[in-house]
Amino acid sequence: MVMPLALSDAASTVIAALAGLVGAAIGGFVTYAVTVRSFREQRDVAAANVKSVAQATALLIQDDFLHYEATLARSLDRCTWWKPTELLPAQATVADRKTVWVALPDAQTWVVAGAQGWMDYLAGCRQLQPAGDTPPLAANDAATMRDTLAKLETAREQLAGFIGRPFTPFDTCGVVDQLTNCRSYQDLLNRQCGDHGADAGGRAPAPACRRPRWFRPRG
Repeated sequence: MVMPLALSDAASTVIAALAGLVGAAIGGFVTYAVTVRSFREQRDVAAANVKSVAQATALLIQDDFLHYEATLARSLDRCTWWKPTELLPAQATVADRKTVWVALPDAQTWVVAGAQGWMDYLAGCRQLQPAGDTPPLAANDAATMRDTLAKLETAREQLAGFIGRPFTPFDTCGVVDQLTNCRSYQDLLNRQCGDHGADAGGRAPAPACRRPRWFRPRG
């Protein structure tokens, strides 16, 4: 009968050490894999939370843009600057806008931020006019309003896609039904005021607000 060879103490020690190392390596890998998975889950949850906040904030901006469009529509319909009470205070703050700008794809950011920028520009121009009056629009300012109206409509559509909700065209919002001269959104985009058309009851247009040289109106 052949007896198994007895391992030396040194060999036994080496095997035990190798087994310990393999076990430690496997345990370390499992711990690493669990840690990575947990980190990725936390990262995904954080990203989803950030997007949810941005989408909720985008709803405010979308609503602000609709209010802006209503203000511009009434001005273009009358060919005068809007009444101070017709421009509602913005619901979204500058910090809110930055939250959405960062979350949007680059192409959409340019569209939405550009629309806000031009509305801010027009609001600044309005402040140069008498607060208690509604001066007739100069042709250049009417062109800027038409262009901004179109930018706001496009921006609202972009925001609707980001939020994941159906887009509501301006024509269906009920504002056009309240106008006197324009019967559709397209009528507003074609509205001529000041030097090129209606003169708000015969009054001379207010001096045009100075625009950046790179501005190119729609028409």
